[in-house]
Amino acid sequence: MTAPFFNSIDEAQQWNFVVILPLIAASAMILPVATSSDSPISVVVSLFPFCSPILMFERLAVHDPPQWQLALSLLLLVATIGAAMFISGRIYRTGILMYGKRPTIRELSRWLRHA
Repeated sequence: MTAPFFNSIDEAQQWNFVVILPLIAASAMILPVATSSDSPISVVVSLFPFCSPILMFERLAVHDPPQWQLALSLLLLVATIGAAMFISGRIYRTGILMYGKRPTIRELSRWLRHA
């Protein structure tokens, strides 16, 4: 069974790259963060919610970042998870009633506003 956005499993697998892209970006930033953990780019990427689980731990292993950065990273991560759950719940609640029909981006945005 595939998601309502895709016609086949092969089509869905092609979009896995979009989901994995933040993990690849975080992996590419491990060496720059390890070499200079207090640089502005290291701070910014370790606060970015999709990269923070990897890069903030890297910064913790190399050098102790300020406590406010740890707290902000955790807060942004929890807020992003909450927002993703909220958006997914609204889309699912509306979209489950339209079984078999592929929604467009326009319909998804309408579901988010009116549901």
